[in-house]
Amino acid sequence: MKRGAAAGGFASPGLNGLYALLPRKFVLPALWGATLLLIAAVALIAWHATQDMVQRQQAEIQGTLSNLTRVQEERTSRILAAADQTLGLLSARYVAEGSGLNLRAMVEQGVIDARLYEQVGIIDANGFLQASSVPFAKGLNLSDREHFQVHRDGRSSQMQVSKPVLGGTPKQWTIALTRRIFKTDGSFGGVAVASIRSSTFTRFLAELDLPANSVAALIGQDGVYRAQSMQGSEDDGPTIALASFFRQPMVEGATHVLLTAPIGDGAIEHLLAYRQVPDYPLLVATAMSTKALRDMTVASRQVVIQQATALVILIALMAALMSIHLKRMYREMVMREHLESVLRRSEERLEMAMDGGALGIWDWNLRDGAASHSAQVSLMLGYRAGEINLADSVAADLVHPEDAGAVRAALLGHLKGETRHFFVEFRMRHKSGQWVWISTTGEVLERDGLSRAARVLGIVRDVTAKVVVAQALAESEERWKGALNGADEGIWDWNLSDGSRYASDRFVAMLGYPCSGEGPDLYDMVSLLHPDDIDQARRQMQLHFSGESDHYFQEMRLRCRDGSYKWTSVRGRAIRGAGGQVVRVSGSARDCSEQRMARDQIEDRSAQLDAIFSLSTDAFISFDRGMRVKYTNPAFELLTGLAGSAVLGLEEDALAQMMNARCTAEQPFDGFPMLRRLHHDPQPKHRKRIEIAGSPRRMLELSLRTSDSATVAQIVYLRDVTHETIVEKMKSEFLATAAHELRTPMAGILGFSEVLLTHDLGDEQRKEFLNIILRQSYQMKAILDELLDLARIEARREKDFVIVDADLRVLVHELISGFSLPPARLAPSVDLSATPCRVDLGKARQAILNVLSNAYKYSPPGTRISITATASCNAVGKDLVGLCIRDEGIGMHSEVVARICERFFRADRSGATPGTGLGMSIVKEIMDLHGGELVVDSAPGLGTSVSLLFPAADGTTMHAGASALQVAALELHIG
Repeated sequence: MKRGAAAGGFASPGLNGLYALLPRKFVLPALWGATLLLIAAVALIAWHATQDMVQRQQAEIQGTLSNLTRVQEERTSRILAAADQTLGLLSARYVAEGSGLNLRAMVEQGVIDARLYEQVGIIDANGFLQASSVPFAKGLNLSDREHFQVHRDGRSSQMQVSKPVLGGTPKQWTIALTRRIFKTDGSFGGVAVASIRSSTFTRFLAELDLPANSVAALIGQDGVYRAQSMQGSEDDGPTIALASFFRQPMVEGATHVLLTAPIGDGAIEHLLAYRQVPDYPLLVATAMSTKALRDMTVASRQVVIQQATALVILIALMAALMSIHLKRMYREMVMREHLESVLRRSEERLEMAMDGGALGIWDWNLRDGAASHSAQVSLMLGYRAGEINLADSVAADLVHPEDAGAVRAALLGHLKGETRHFFVEFRMRHKSGQWVWISTTGEVLERDGLSRAARVLGIVRDVTAKVVVAQALAESEERWKGALNGADEGIWDWNLSDGSRYASDRFVAMLGYPCSGEGPDLYDMVSLLHPDDIDQARRQMQLHFSGESDHYFQEMRLRCRDGSYKWTSVRGRAIRGAGGQVVRVSGSARDCSEQRMARDQIEDRSAQLDAIFSLSTDAFISFDRGMRVKYTNPAFELLTGLAGSAVLGLEEDALAQMMNARCTAEQPFDGFPMLRRLHHDPQPKHRKRIEIAGSPRRMLELSLRTSDSATVAQIVYLRDVTHETIVEKMKSEFLATAAHELRTPMAGILGFSEVLLTHDLGDEQRKEFLNIILRQSYQMKAILDELLDLARIEARREKDFVIVDADLRVLVHELISGFSLPPARLAPSVDLSATPCRVDLGKARQAILNVLSNAYKYSPPGTRISITATASCNAVGKDLVGLCIRDEGIGMHSEVVARICERFFRADRSGATPGTGLGMSIVKEIMDLHGGELVVDSAPGLGTSVSLLFPAADGTTMHAGASALQVAALELHIG
């Protein structure tokens, strides 16, 4: 069907011309444009109508205001004439009677109208008030008043109207009307005054039914209001200057004019009419606000606006209805064109499917037995179009013998009405002799009056590829099942749509159930889970269902038939529907008990190794196959100062640079390749040592071991050998010093022995040489004895010590009593009280004796040695007591004092003072093993003091002394 015909069929006759003249997209804009123009015309007409109403009302108001102004002008003229007449009478009476004029009597007699005047009075020529209709103070001077000065300075006999004044009780605005008094000789005799309320001139406004903000005013030619009334209230006397446009008509002598000007409140616009009062420089004005004028026409204007609004709504409604009608027509036209297009495309696709696709059509008329089919049916069997006619007999010959019965049964059942459709898949012989699978679907289209099938129509498809794929799939499934059984995997499936669940025989057998018969309750899998694994299994399943994981995986314990639990590795994956919801979950399950046990063992061993490495004082570094740092234990950071987190992932060259930067220049790190070259040599002398700079310095020994592991390539071992290095150095220095010290006497012994053997000497000389050999032997023996003592002390430490409570004072006096003094030397002075302490008596005697001997060695004859008590506390606050041995010898520098306890160190290296250099070393060891302290204080030329401090005895005081008799006995024994 043509598109134009479709459009013509839907469009109404009245709109055909519109669619013909305008393109479809411009129809609605044109319609609404015309509607807006029509609405604008209606609004303009309504506006002009309302403006005309306002103008007509304004013309009527102008006439009203003109009449009111004329009435006000006549009223004002009468009031002023009456006042002028009264002032003339007062002037004549004052000239005749003088100061005796009684105005109050005139008011009481009715000569003066009290209703019109607030006050009347006479001011004499000097400006003093001489008479008044109200009580007043004698001698009141009014010469400074403007209305007095005007008459005094001028000679006009015309009555003057003053500016309004606010006064009286209550306060109100009044106007003074004054006239000059002429004496009989024509000179100035004073001023007659009459005060009138300002409201007298505008009171009529309140009597009229005028709109709000209407104004009546009496205005002087000087531009000052004399009286004013607005909205029925009096507001008289404010000196408001008129605008220049208001004074202009007065200058030109106009007596009446209509204009629009702000009156009263300047924010309100008024329509004003005014007239000039004859014979006086005054104007009367009446005004009405333009807002009031507009308010008078509100009702009429609202009617016009409502009519215009109704008309606009009617126009808009008609336009909307026309728009809806046009849109519906347009949609119908578009839909018809679309349907025509879809129909054409469908026909084209059907023709293409029938002509070149794999779908054929067949038609069988059972009335006459005629059968026809499309060319595609012939092509399926390898024939050209029209080469073969598959009549009933021909088709039966081409059907595979094994499928002929099924085809015939399905066809007959459908012809009898037993099935709604006829469907069967069977094999037919191809022209090449091969068998192809054919799928046919048909349906009875017509039946006769006896409900017998009259015509059958169907389609044919070649499904050989599908059948081959299905067979291959079945074979693949068999292979898959065999593979799963061989892999010891169980299969499970959960259909969330219908709640059905499936578990393979292997899954059932894995839990100890027989493959046939009673099995686990797969509809309540939670009951098979170990209680500790339920929450984790649910969380993992929820994460997978929410799409946060691609697969579901969980190792869980499932209860077996015998009640035990078996570790099972469960995997699965969700299948989602069109809306993304999970509709099915399938997966596998495998017994992982052995793997779990092995992993637990590995984790346990790893935890043990981690604990060992963490607690070890030796450092370890492991590298992966890429020679990058994989692990460091805490000792690595302690020994090298490098944080483990900072070196993880570094290549070995980068780590070597960082370690070398921490080393001293004397003992650098040469890199890991050097360690790999040495790792086959287990001898310590081939191990690499580096020295870490800093305080304190550390000496580290490095060794390397390679590994064939898939994850670890090599392990580097670092051991802190700082103490060993120091000990080795001390040992070397000690051996060198001991050899030197022993070589000196040995050289003398060997030398003099050789002389005695090779030379014939006299008796005296032989005796002298033998004495030298004897002295050198004694010196060597002393050195060896002290070395043995020091070695025993170091080897046995405190094991040979027998600590007892002893009085240090008694111990010192016993030692001094047996001490052999050097020739010509005095015994030491002792100043000790009873001093209980805990000591090994033998070792304490040896320490005191060594110090006392040194004091005599290094002090000259004639000087004294003193022993005094001392006390202190150690670092943990324990009390120490002891003695201080002081000499008056040569003293020592601080550098010498610092080395005094080193082995074989001697302050006097000249050899003039005998000794081995081991005495103070022995003293230091003895004091350390006691838990005491050795304190040396010395200075050159000032002597030396050595303090030996021992632990104080428990339960005793440091100042308990012996009796006087014991002290005297000891001193007598020493002396």
